[in-house]
Amino acid sequence: MRKTMLALATLLATSTAAIAQDANFTLSNMTGYSIVEVYVSPSKQKNWGPDRLGNYTLEHGGWYKLSFPQDRSQCVQDMKVVFGDDKSEVTWEGFNLCEIDKIRLK
Repeated sequence: MRKTMLALATLLATSTAAIAQDANFTLSNMTGYSIVEVYVSPSKQKNWGPDRLGNYTLEHGGWYKLSFPQDRSQCVQDMKVVFGDDKSEVTWEGFNLCEIDKIRLK
């Protein structure tokens, strides 16, 4: 049942002005579960790179600011989160981080 619920997770993104200055965004966790890892990489890339949370755990109801260098050639990114209770993963593809500044997972 948990896997089904994760597969149905909803992601809401809040747009900023059409021409954003950077690719920074705030991730809000409203899933009911803690998130222990967050990976963000250019869209369709095979390597996720480092965990963006490090030692931090993003608890339900919390938020975390993720910062990226200003590189308009790599605005479109994919994101993967890992939940703390059972290490299940959910992946989303194709976020234009130059156009949004908040992502709420619920």
